[in-house]
Amino acid sequence: MGRSETTRLLPTKHHSFKRVQSRYSLIAANGGFVEGYSVGVVTSIMAMPYFRSYFFNDETSDYYSSMLFSSYLLTAMVGSFHSGYFCDRLGRKSSIVLATALMFAGTFLQTTGIHVYQLLVGRMVSGFGGGLIATIVPVYQAEVATVDNRGSSISSYVLMNAFGQVIGFLWSLITSHIDSNLSWRIPNMCGCLFSVCYMLSLQYIPSSPVWLIHRGRSREALKILSQIYNCPEEYAIIQKEYQSMEKSICVERSVGRSTEYSDLFKGTDLIRLIYASFISVATCLGGDYVLVFYAPQIFNYAGFSGASTPIALTAGLGSLSFCMATLGFKYWVDSMKRRTLLWIGSSITAVCMLIIGCMFYFYSSIQEGEMMITNIYASVIVIFCIFLQFIARTGTWQIVSYVYILELLSVNGRSKGMSLSVGCYWTVSILLVYSAPYMLSYTVAGVYAFFALCSVFISIGLLFLPETRGKSHDEIDKMFD
Repeated sequence: MGRSETTRLLPTKHHSFKRVQSRYSLIAANGGFVEGYSVGVVTSIMAMPYFRSYFFNDETSDYYSSMLFSSYLLTAMVGSFHSGYFCDRLGRKSSIVLATALMFAGTFLQTTGIHVYQLLVGRMVSGFGGGLIATIVPVYQAEVATVDNRGSSISSYVLMNAFGQVIGFLWSLITSHIDSNLSWRIPNMCGCLFSVCYMLSLQYIPSSPVWLIHRGRSREALKILSQIYNCPEEYAIIQKEYQSMEKSICVERSVGRSTEYSDLFKGTDLIRLIYASFISVATCLGGDYVLVFYAPQIFNYAGFSGASTPIALTAGLGSLSFCMATLGFKYWVDSMKRRTLLWIGSSITAVCMLIIGCMFYFYSSIQEGEMMITNIYASVIVIFCIFLQFIARTGTWQIVSYVYILELLSVNGRSKGMSLSVGCYWTVSILLVYSAPYMLSYTVAGVYAFFALCSVFISIGLLFLPETRGKSHDEIDKMFD
């Protein structure tokens, strides 16, 4: 850029740039709150008597429950697979605005729903927006973060997602005591309000400097880096960051790396994509989505019945997971190795799932046409293991998986690679969530044994992945070259 060799150095006591970076990252992370709140609400209202009597009957309950859950995941998968296109064409910020608008439209359809098919359309529209948000927001956060705070920056999305689920659970628990259809319409209505607030807040974040450099808008990229670091463009830290981004993009372009989707299936980019996709698929093979979506039903099977008790337990589950995500965000996401955290999470999951499966196998029986654990001690053990597994996964896989995936992918292939790997996550989640009601009605113990076995194989697979914590993009590139 023709800068003078007498470029001034950033004073060592000047740390305000970290506050600016955190502000931009946290504003973007609120997209996780919007998406998480939607998941928390729909999980809870599916157990509300007024909602079920309004839309279902005994014969269609399982079918439409699966459809409402899987329709969201189906279009989330489609949105995720297409997020790379929107990311590169519209830019990260504009794509997030589009995704939030879709979330609003879908939630509005669910709020005003008078027929189950309107709910399905609303879930599909929300799902497409949710898939875009879940993929694009972490990409944006990675591109406005530095190496030393990359983990906490990206994991803030997961933190806000967990917080959104907690609010969705708790608010639905409160409204479940309303003796009318407002019990499920009010939580959805609040989802519309949150989407609008999030869209308005996005005007306070800048565009991604990496995307601007990709588009040849170097002057704007320098200006935004100056805003992020809260110091003039002439400072050495700005020049170093800009030159690092420009060098990575130019080098990858010079060897034809990851400029199109087809390039991701060549050479080392294919290996990186396989690693990233493994992490994405492994995230849902821990049983997280099945547990979140069908938690009230699972608590019923464990012997905790009633209209509000399963929702209250689900809310407690979400609250503890949020606390765990907060601790992980603050204390270990940037201090512990990525593989170590993931291995701990998988090991705990394998043990908990195996114990739960054994409790259902040995202590459950059919009570009034429903499978239920009749031994109080077995019920307590099941609830304890569910809570332990969920908070362990939140404190490990949920806060680290996005960070690890983005570190594994090359700079040029980040948006498209992220769309493919997260798209794989949604694809497997669809299969699991759609088949879960039928598997649970056939063999609850078998479902948990399946997830325990998956966790064992995942723990073994993690031993063959590279460690990326604390490494720059250049250092990670050398690991694959």
